[in-house]
Amino acid sequence: MNRYKIISPVNKWNMNKVADFLLLQAISFLLTLMITSYCGVGIILSLLIAFAVMIFLGIAVNVLASVKGDKYISYSDYCLLCRLNGDDWLKKEVAAIMSCKFECNIKGGGVMCGDTYIHVNSKFSPVSLDALTAVYRGAKADGLTYVGILQIGKDNRALSLSRRLGDVKIEFLSFKKFYKLAACIGRVPAVTPRHINRRKILVSAIPVIFGRANAIRFVVVSLILTLMSYITPFKTYYLSIAAVAAAAAIVCMILPISAPKKENIFSRPPKLPLKR
Repeated sequence: MNRYKIISPVNKWNMNKVADFLLLQAISFLLTLMITSYCGVGIILSLLIAFAVMIFLGIAVNVLASVKGDKYISYSDYCLLCRLNGDDWLKKEVAAIMSCKFECNIKGGGVMCGDTYIHVNSKFSPVSLDALTAVYRGAKADGLTYVGILQIGKDNRALSLSRRLGDVKIEFLSFKKFYKLAACIGRVPAVTPRHINRRKILVSAIPVIFGRANAIRFVVVSLILTLMSYITPFKTYYLSIAAVAAAAAIVCMILPISAPKKENIFSRPPKLPLKR
């Protein structure tokens, strides 16, 4: 089977995954530090235990991700694949998938699976009222009493009209069930392995985290935590995190970097070389 490649914002996907992973490690570090501080463990030992738990959790997440992994592309990517390839491609897929139980022949805008006709629609817009009436008239002309419509999404008005038809029963089939059936017999493309350059992603995130504009934020966080340390029993914990925030503010002031700014391409009209 041909392997299809879905065009998607891989860089953004990678950035979101790495951000979630780092956030999970930070939460585990803070929770472990809070528990050890509550149990009366010294600050040095608490930091070591929290750091060890964070490293262990990171290794466990990487191992589970490598073992589990998705074998097939996701349902949303498969829907996009069907829409990009069009009705003709989807009709061939329906015929190939349903041929395990029925004798299938491509006919008009759909596929005859035995005595059942499946109308195929892979467009971004679902079957409209006009399209439904055209399917209804074609079914009556061919002497069919049942038509299944396979599409992504639905039009509530067309769905309501299909329930009012008596001489030809028209049902909207579940495209998610069709995806699962296609995956069971190996007609869904496999996931293409993606190499994630974690070092490059982390380096690109430094200007966002330690931009000069974030220095004031770290200072405010450090000040609030320092004041809260006077009214809470977790004084050591609050002062430790306040020190980390203050150190981050110093890093923001020392490093000569600033967060990247988004350019507004519509801020001024483009100069087109069309003048005479």
